[in-house]
Amino acid sequence: MVDNTQEVLNRLGQSLSLLQDAETGQRGYLLTADTAFLAPLRRARRAIPANHQALVQLTADNAEQQLRLDTLRQLTARRLDIVAGNLAYFGRARAVDVAQLRQGKAAMDQARAVLARLAAAERHLLAGHRAHSQRSAQRALVLIGARTGLALLLSGLVIGLLHRTRQVRQAVQADADARASEAKESRARFRQLLESIPNMVWTAQPNGLLDYYNQQWYDYTGLSFADLAGINWQHHIHPDDFAATITAWQHAVATGEPLTTLRNRWKRAANGEYRWHLVRAVPLRDEATGAARLWVGTNTDIHAQQLQQQELERVNADLDTFVYTASHDLKTPIYNIEALLGALREELAAWPAPADVATLLALMQGAVDRFKDTIEQLTDVAKLQHQAEPPTAAIDLAALVEHVRQDLQPLFAATGGRLHLDVAACPRLVFAEKNLRSVVYNLLSNALKYRHPDRVPAVWLRTYPAPADGSRSAVLEVEDNGLGLALGPEQQRKLFGLFERLHDHVEGSGLGLFMVKKIVENAGGHIEVNSQLGQGTVFRLHLPAPQPVLREKA
Repeated sequence: MVDNTQEVLNRLGQSLSLLQDAETGQRGYLLTADTAFLAPLRRARRAIPANHQALVQLTADNAEQQLRLDTLRQLTARRLDIVAGNLAYFGRARAVDVAQLRQGKAAMDQARAVLARLAAAERHLLAGHRAHSQRSAQRALVLIGARTGLALLLSGLVIGLLHRTRQVRQAVQADADARASEAKESRARFRQLLESIPNMVWTAQPNGLLDYYNQQWYDYTGLSFADLAGINWQHHIHPDDFAATITAWQHAVATGEPLTTLRNRWKRAANGEYRWHLVRAVPLRDEATGAARLWVGTNTDIHAQQLQQQELERVNADLDTFVYTASHDLKTPIYNIEALLGALREELAAWPAPADVATLLALMQGAVDRFKDTIEQLTDVAKLQHQAEPPTAAIDLAALVEHVRQDLQPLFAATGGRLHLDVAACPRLVFAEKNLRSVVYNLLSNALKYRHPDRVPAVWLRTYPAPADGSRSAVLEVEDNGLGLALGPEQQRKLFGLFERLHDHVEGSGLGLFMVKKIVENAGGHIEVNSQLGQGTVFRLHLPAPQPVLREKA
C-alpha cells in the first residue's frame, strides 16, 4: 500500500511538471514566434493522457480521488485548449490575446489546486499506512517486551522511534532535493531557451534592475555583463531616447503592465551606429499572488523600417505643405479670372450679342465657382493636416443641425427632402463646433445629392450612447433612402479617399467624405458605413468620450 501511494504522488508531480512544460513552450513561442520552442508543449500533450490513465488505475479503489482526477482531466484539457487558442491567435495577428492568457492562468491555478488536493489526500493515506505499520511493529515489540522484560521493551521503543525519525528526515530531504533539482532544471531550460532566441533578450528583477542578457546583447554592444547590469544599460542608449525609455520602463514596473510599443536606439559596437529597436517586455507572475516575479524583454532591430517610416512621414508633410501652399497660390489667379469675367459681362451688356453668349458666360461662371469651391476644400484639407487640436464644447446638436438645414434649404426645397431628427438620447455632443458643423453638412448634403430618382429623399439623423463600451462616448448616425452602394473592400477604401468618387452623375470634388473621416479620426473616433444598392446608406460616427473639463456652449 505504501508503494502504491508513493507511486501516485510521483505521478501527480509528473502531471504538474508536464503542465509547466506546456506553459514554458507557450511562453517561448509568444516571446519569439519561433516554433522550436513548442517542443516541450508537444511532448506534454503526448505524455499527459498516459500519465492520467496511470493515476486512474492506481486510485481505482478510492472514489474521492477518482472524482478529483476527473476534475483534473477537464481542467488540463481546458488549459491545453486555451494554449492552442493563444497560439492560433498569435499566428494570425502576431499579437497576444491578454484575455485568453488570463483565462489560461485561471485554468492553470485551478489545476494546481486540484493537484494539491490530490497530493494532500495521498500524503494523508501514506501517513496512515505508515502509522498502521508502525503500530503493528509497536504491538509486536510490546509482545516481545512482555516476554523478555521491561528493558527490552524500552530498547525496542527507542529503536522504533529512531527508525521513524530517520524515515521522516529521509522523506523530507528527498522531497527538498527533488524540488531543488526541479527548480535548477527549470532555470537551466529557461536560460537555454533565452540563449537560443535570435533577438536580444534580457531579464529584470521585479524592481526593474536588469540581471541577465543573452549572448546576442554582448555580440551587438561589445560590452560585458558588468557594463550592462543593473541600471548601467542607461549609458549605452541614444541620449535623445533616454527620457522616454526611463518613463516607459518605470511605468511598466510600477503598474505591472507589459511594455509593447517602446522604440529607441542602441549603439552597435561593430560600427558605432545607433540603430532603432522595438522593445517589448512582459512580467512573469507569481501564481499565488499575481505579482511580477521576473520581467522578460526583447529588443528587435527595426532600423530599416523606422527609417522608412520617418521618410514616409517627411514626404507626407511635404505633400501637405504643397497642397496648403498651392491652394493659397491658386486663389489670386482664379479671383482675377472671375473679375475679368465680370468685366466682360458688363462690357457685353452694352452691345448686341449672340443668344448663346449669356449661356457661355454662365458656364464660365459655373466653372469658376466650382474651381473656387475646390480651392476652399483643399485649404480645409490642408488645415486639417496642420492645425492643432481645436477647442471642444458641449454642442446643442438640434440647434446645430437646424443651422445646417437652413444652409441646405435650397437643396431641401429642390428635392422635396425630409429630415427626421432624433437626438433625445444624446442631445449634446462634445466636439469642435466648426468641425461638427462640417461633418453634418457633408453627410446631409450627400444624402440629398445622391437621392434615388424613384422616391422622395428622406434622411434620419440620430444620436445614442455607444453600446456596452463602458464610456461616455456617443454615436452619431445619418441614414438615407438614396441610391446606396455595393461596397466591397476596394469601394470602402475609395469611398473615403481623397478626390475619389463612386457616383459621377452628380458634380462633386471627392473631398467631402475624406474630410468627414479625417475630422472624426483626428478627434479620436472612427466611422463605419453600411450601404445596400438601391436602398440607401447608413453612416455611424463613433465619437470619443468627453474630457473631464469642458466649456459649455449653447
